[in-house]
Amino acid sequence: MSDRWLERDERKLSSQVLLTFAASMAGKLLGFVRLQQIASTLGVSIYSDAVLVAMQLVWLLETVFISSAVMPVLVSRVYQVDAAEGGDAAIRFWLHAALICTLVASGASALAIVFSESLAVLIAPGFDEYGIELFSTLLLASAATPVGLALAHFLGLVNRLLNNAVWYSVPQIVTNLAAIAGLLIGFYHGGAAAGAFWMMAGMAIGAYVVCILQFWVIPRAPKTRMVSGIRKSAGNALGLRAPHGYWHGVLALALVALLNELYVYVDFYFASKLSAGSVSLLGFASRLAALANMLVVGSALVITEPRWAHALADRGQAAWRSIIGPDIVALLGCMAIPMVLLYSYPEEITRIVYNSGSFSVGDRKTINALTMIFAFGSVALAVNLISTRVVVLMHRHRWIFIISAIVLPAKIFMSASLVGEYGVLGLAAATVVATVLQSFGNLVVIALHLRTVAFPIADVARLLCGFGLASSVAYVVDTQIGGGILGLIIAGGGVAAAVLAFGLLGGFGRSTFFNLGISRN
Repeated sequence: MSDRWLERDERKLSSQVLLTFAASMAGKLLGFVRLQQIASTLGVSIYSDAVLVAMQLVWLLETVFISSAVMPVLVSRVYQVDAAEGGDAAIRFWLHAALICTLVASGASALAIVFSESLAVLIAPGFDEYGIELFSTLLLASAATPVGLALAHFLGLVNRLLNNAVWYSVPQIVTNLAAIAGLLIGFYHGGAAAGAFWMMAGMAIGAYVVCILQFWVIPRAPKTRMVSGIRKSAGNALGLRAPHGYWHGVLALALVALLNELYVYVDFYFASKLSAGSVSLLGFASRLAALANMLVVGSALVITEPRWAHALADRGQAAWRSIIGPDIVALLGCMAIPMVLLYSYPEEITRIVYNSGSFSVGDRKTINALTMIFAFGSVALAVNLISTRVVVLMHRHRWIFIISAIVLPAKIFMSASLVGEYGVLGLAAATVVATVLQSFGNLVVIALHLRTVAFPIADVARLLCGFGLASSVAYVVDTQIGGGILGLIIAGGGVAAAVLAFGLLGGFGRSTFFNLGISRN
């Protein structure tokens, strides 16, 4: 009888892949709807600026420490511990990481509340007295959110590791629904300030609802063993240890994620000095590109990342060509569709999503121009996210930090140089260039590590041709039909059909993900 805790149920793998992808997309779409509702109700104002800055700070710990650092390294190591040392050791490893993250989340929340005014002045020096007060109030409303998110992450991870990953995306769905409900109820009964406050409070409530739900849906046998393992370890909680090198890897990734977050705060810093609403315009436009990346790459990684780690543990180097490589090509190829549409139809997309027709003429022109710049950033972000996860699987964490530490000063220099003449457009361009530089550095590290694996020249050529074809289709539709909603619909259908018909990814046939897990060997 196997002593492993993380025995994956492969019998319903295909349905799990479909449900997980659908749930992940739903969670990310709701996150975007939340942003869209902020734009619709609060507009381009000090209220939307304060909300975006406060939300960025509330999610900072989850983004930097848990989802970007602890989780990737934990996923890459926990299967190995489970296979080599047994289920009890894997549970102790998981519990150790969960306790550390909960303690860190509690401390970070307390510090954010105590130093809220100082944080407002540091992050957004252009805020007036009312903006600082509003920012502090929003942080207070969401004080309990980081701890709830940390607990939800670890309970959801158990489901993810057990091929029950459809529940891993539940936190996004529940917290976003709670936030949207709080925003709308507060806004229509108390105005903009009340809407902002209750949106942040709704996120906190949703986080704890998720914790209960995640624990409830863990399969019975692993849950029973997990509870038993927690009880056995409770008396020696401070004595729990992680495998050698684990926290070194986490620290490297946390520093990398922090440096990446500083890109956003650099933009907030400069944008807040331009005019009220500049932070919002930058945030609204960048989220369009980020949404495309999250729906395609982020949703898929929920499924593929554990499979890659599992394949490497079982197959070694052979997994790169048989599983990981085809998945990466498939995911990157899909990014041709949103990139081309965001660049070719920015006005139509922003009008539909953000009701930008109600913006001033100047704000409308600015958000459209920003959307075109960030269209290229969506692909750069996808390459950066995937390549970072690959470097983590190689256990080359320190190189990610080195690359980010080199790129950040370049980003600050570019932002400071361009903001004076080009305003928020210069900040967007600096961010895209910095992301490209990071991706290039990651790819160099990967190439040096996988010298024994043949370079996928055919796949790269196929990707470039696919992007070129998608751009050509959008150009033809634009010249023959013109802009407007009709043009966007026809171009969207034409680009998607062309990308798939071309067999952009050779791609789809060899990808474990797009085969819905049917090929398990």
